[in-house]
Amino acid sequence: NGGDTTATTTNANDTQKSTATSKHDKTNNNKKTTTTTTNNNNNNKNNNNNVHNGGSSSKPHDNRRPPVILMPGLASTRLVSWKFQACGHPLLSDIKVQDYVWLNINQLVQMGTINSDCWAACITLGQNQTDMDDPTMGCKLRPDEGLDAISSLAPGSVGSNLLVGSTNTVYAWLIQWLADNLGYDVSSIVGLPYDWRLSPDIMEKRDGFLTLTRLRIEAAVKTNKAPAIMVAHSMGNVVFRYFLEWLKHELKEEAYARLVKRAEKRAKVKQYSQASGGSGTGTSTGTTGWMGIMSSGFDDVLSYFTEPENNNDNEKETSTDDQDSDDDRRYSKLWELAQIEGEHSYIEWLETHIWTYVGLSAPLLGAVNPLRAVISGENMGLPITDEVARGLELSFGSTHTVNPISSKMGFCDDWDSDDWGEDVTEDLQKDRPNLACLDDIMNDIENNFRGDPWKDFPQLHHLLKDRVDWDTDFPMVSILREQYKAPATGSNGDTVDSKSGGSYEMMSTINIGPRDAQSGGVFKTFS
Repeated sequence: NGGDTTATTTNANDTQKSTATSKHDKTNNNKKTTTTTTNNNNNNKNNNNNVHNGGSSSKPHDNRRPPVILMPGLASTRLVSWKFQACGHPLLSDIKVQDYVWLNINQLVQMGTINSDCWAACITLGQNQTDMDDPTMGCKLRPDEGLDAISSLAPGSVGSNLLVGSTNTVYAWLIQWLADNLGYDVSSIVGLPYDWRLSPDIMEKRDGFLTLTRLRIEAAVKTNKAPAIMVAHSMGNVVFRYFLEWLKHELKEEAYARLVKRAEKRAKVKQYSQASGGSGTGTSTGTTGWMGIMSSGFDDVLSYFTEPENNNDNEKETSTDDQDSDDDRRYSKLWELAQIEGEHSYIEWLETHIWTYVGLSAPLLGAVNPLRAVISGENMGLPITDEVARGLELSFGSTHTVNPISSKMGFCDDWDSDDWGEDVTEDLQKDRPNLACLDDIMNDIENNFRGDPWKDFPQLHHLLKDRVDWDTDFPMVSILREQYKAPATGSNGDTVDSKSGGSYEMMSTINIGPRDAQSGGVFKTFS
């Protein structure tokens, strides 16, 4: 675009000439000003063309754009060993610190040809989602870091696709497309790798994952000066939803801590003032003028909410969500204020940091595959038996996190039902902070499609229109239980018909629905 650059320079000179002329020619002042504006617009347009086509600009390092936050799904983050484990077999490689365990092509080959016990023991969690039941033995796995950890599970390996199919590639193609076509780079794409074996609460307790997620999103938004696009896949949607609920509670706790700190600071200043012979009515900040008046007014509000007669433990009104933590609050009224402030801070945080949310294969009501994994095992394309896979999957907290739940949790119109009553209805709304209401989706489908929208989607009709669920006879899984019938024998014990080898007869059917998964009854069935 050399020509455009020349044109830009010429327009700039014309702008200066027109501006200078307008100072001496008041008669044509309006005309000259119009020329100046036009030339300036052309100047900006040419500069924009130069930037778009790779040319120079006044800010060559300004690469800001809405950041993209990538949250992977189940089994979609590379796990690295942080503890040595001897495999005890002459043909097996020991698992060393910084070795990839999920996934490692060398180990996969050994698993399929020699023995899978060492790898399976390494990736299996101990009781309560700890690393191992015996801390002196076993592996210590942690998620890898950065975008590379969620791009490919076994990078640089040709045989990985042959062994585990599409399991190897996660976000690699999306990251490459964003970089090639939209100019994204490491400053505007943020990966959120996590230990997908854990439930979200243990992710925060062990690794501080939710806290790091908040900080990474805030840093990306601050750097790029634009709210982020959240992209979550599979179980990542459940983790993201949990993160939002955690963030809301965290902001309430932060608001409460600020209010308590201010109230206690004021109390100390008041005690010091009274001990010094003062009236004890000074402000907590010691400021004067209008700022002192504002501070004094806020102190009066805090004084009301921290006085003993306004904090009678017997008169606490606490919400269902925070009942356990509210009982030992020192200032229950301040906690009420903190909840209001926290709600506002939560909405403000979302408006500031999240532009839009893209849920890919979002199992917000759970999924059947994790249920299948704990019932009969799911080897995910790895060279291990389903029986071995079931053993390690039963130890994962994540497997139970995405088990199916009642789809009734997704409908919002029953909140106004007279059967619930006003108090119960309010609690029900708090316990079910839906990302969307299934009844609204159903109405949109029926209002925006001509003809019968359910014709080719009978299962959606069952779920959304008929609301088939755990209180119906529509099971997710039906299992036939058969019993072997031995061939008939004579009085001497000999088989009457030697050609008959016995037969199998169906005795009963076991139906498993979301209620069984949600209550844990499915485990009793297969114990």
